[in-house]
Amino acid sequence: MSDIGSTSPTTSAPHNPMMGEMSKNLKFVGIMYIIVGVITCIGIISAIIGVPMIIAGLRAKDAGEKLTGYLQTGDDMSYSSFYKDLSDHFKMLKIYFIIYLISMILGFLLYGLFFATLIGGALAGID
Repeated sequence: MSDIGSTSPTTSAPHNPMMGEMSKNLKFVGIMYIIVGVITCIGIISAIIGVPMIIAGLRAKDAGEKLTGYLQTGDDMSYSSFYKDLSDHFKMLKIYFIIYLISMILGFLLYGLFFATLIGGALAGID
């Protein structure tokens, strides 16, 4: 008979094979985001995009590690920390995508301005 008020931790979490796979995938995606973020940070202006990628990658990797910890120990704190890190990962991805879209729009506007200036200068030289 188990005691409902017992505080002893369970030795293993309810196992779902997809949770183990998700843990591996989160760690892999996290590492890849970190690598791409570091490469993106090589340029000064592109660091604006790279830093949120690195932070999102760290959060994904941490979430994967917390999920692995939960699956091994059944610790509820690891499980709630997993969801917090996963939530932080998605928040950073939102920031990353907003910054990326703004930089793409500004880039297109600058390219358009540059080519308009070139064409305008070329047309003025025809007279």
